[in-house]
Amino acid sequence: MDGAGRARKVVRGRGARVLVLACLAAAAAAQDAAVHAFTAPDGSRFVLLPRQAPPVVHWTVFTPTAPDDDPDGLDGLALAVARASLAGPFAFGSRDRAAEEELLGRIEAHERRISLLLRAGRDVPAELSEALRADTLQAMTVADSLAWERALRQAPASGPRLARTAGGTLLSLTAPVEAVGRVAQLLLARREGAALRGLFDELRAVRAELAAAAARHPWTAVRDELRSLAYGTLPAGRPSITRPEAFAPLSRAQAWQVWVRTQRPDRSVHVLTGGFEVEALAEALRASFASSALTADPWAPPWSAPEPRSERRSRLTQGALSGIALGLRPPAGADPDAVAIATEWLAGGEGSFLQRWLETDGAPASRPAATWPYPAPGPDALVLLEVAVEEEHALDPERVRLVFAEVDAALDAAAQKPPEDHELQLTRARLAAAHAAARATPEGLAAFVAVRCGAFGMPPDRALRPVDAVRDREVVEVLRAMLSPARRVRVTQEQTMREAEKAR
Repeated sequence: MDGAGRARKVVRGRGARVLVLACLAAAAAAQDAAVHAFTAPDGSRFVLLPRQAPPVVHWTVFTPTAPDDDPDGLDGLALAVARASLAGPFAFGSRDRAAEEELLGRIEAHERRISLLLRAGRDVPAELSEALRADTLQAMTVADSLAWERALRQAPASGPRLARTAGGTLLSLTAPVEAVGRVAQLLLARREGAALRGLFDELRAVRAELAAAAARHPWTAVRDELRSLAYGTLPAGRPSITRPEAFAPLSRAQAWQVWVRTQRPDRSVHVLTGGFEVEALAEALRASFASSALTADPWAPPWSAPEPRSERRSRLTQGALSGIALGLRPPAGADPDAVAIATEWLAGGEGSFLQRWLETDGAPASRPAATWPYPAPGPDALVLLEVAVEEEHALDPERVRLVFAEVDAALDAAAQKPPEDHELQLTRARLAAAHAAARATPEGLAAFVAVRCGAFGMPPDRALRPVDAVRDREVVEVLRAMLSPARRVRVTQEQTMREAEKAR
């Protein structure tokens, strides 16, 4: 039985499941009210989603962090400044601002000396470490890092929650409608005057988390090579962090520039959902978000890789696994939902085209994995496909190369013949169910819209549209474009006996 025949069998066998998924998605869409969007006088973008609910507002702020928001040698800084900002602005908690700023300046001087020593491979003198510790403790005594959060709770509002998401961070909180004005004042105080207390510790923590994740992930070496081929010396092509402490010398002025760049009103998106009257809430927000001082940073255009002219390939001969990874570049300006459908059909879920192809030809491969956008949302983001060779065959050159050849053949075949209607129906049902689950709660709804508008640049009135609105023709055009050999980046890795023994 060919791949298409098996897909038809899957649809028939799971007809009830597809119907349930479609009904859930339709029910969620029916609950979606009108989307109200506006831009405040300071340039802040707002999306209001009123619901039949108690008079409570769920407020989410998306802040982008593109690859080039982190200066060279300071990977993780954009996330670190966001975390450091939660310790409050100078207007909250500083018992003696002049003394605190002096201490923060001394801490910066110590940290810069330590960075230079570590990057040169030298030991840090004990007296320098002790001076840093003493000044840090003293800075903690002249500042109350919980004062801003306490003010939020007294507004009243929930404590702020900061989470990483595709292409940025989400700051979320909940408050009664009558507290929106006070919450807006507190959010503005943080945005306009962040003290960035504990900045260096936050940077070390972020980098340690990123390095630990890279060390654990078996595909790290392959992904680093793939990004290097796709983006060259652009920020998106940087390798994974391996030494959390070995970051470039950092000044607080430089950190503030990153803060301005990422928090600038025109780059953030605020999404509020709950039981409120739209015009009254919009008027209160316009009055609060009237002006901003964060407008001087000359932010560079988003990172952009050169248009590919031929397929780029690389072969690694050692690593944690044997496998093949491909970066496929969708066409410029492609509909994000069309790319998502194309990716899901190709290699995303159970019964995907690539999985069925490999099973039909008996290739000893694991289930394909698909990631989009990779490494972050942007005009040149890739669709990342990864297929590992089954562990028992990872050291067999013939079986390994069979998997590589079958993946290549599958992509060529997918480029020649578009998906059948029933295959796209099943794919849309899976995505619709995932979207419905993501926005099933007020907090989830706000985050869902914030990411789609902020990270993917979708107009607010399209953020909640059903995936059925994407035409089959658009999906097929995206597939054919991104499967073109000229738009592929291909990296293979073959595990050695030594690496296999280390893994055991």
